[in-house]
Amino acid sequence: MVGIAVGLSQAHADTNDERSNHGTETFDGVRVTRYELTEASSQLIQADSAVSGGSTGVTDISDRHSVVLVDDDGVSRHESWSFTGRTAEGQQVSGEWEYSLTGVGSTVVDDPDWLAEAKAAAA
Repeated sequence: MVGIAVGLSQAHADTNDERSNHGTETFDGVRVTRYELTEASSQLIQADSAVSGGSTGVTDISDRHSVVLVDDDGVSRHESWSFTGRTAEGQQVSGEWEYSLTGVGSTVVDDPDWLAEAKAAAA
């Protein structure tokens, strides 16, 4: 089962899934735009799983969902996906994966004392 989950997570990272804009919301105190996998892309992924012979061990993906939350700077603050399917042996499998980037702030680094002198010497 772990091999199946790893294979599908890698396949997920390598795909150019089309996601549709589902408006804005707040995540971790930041305004984000919600993108979800389109039904057409989900159906293509399901069809591809049947045609590919199940290189991940899953020969039939019956359901697939994906959500990405992107802030105004283009940073993906949250991403999740899930699937259900069957192996070649007919075993029902499912999985989900999620990550979040939270607590994003800013960092201020003071210029070192020698920087002004170095800039003046270079000019």
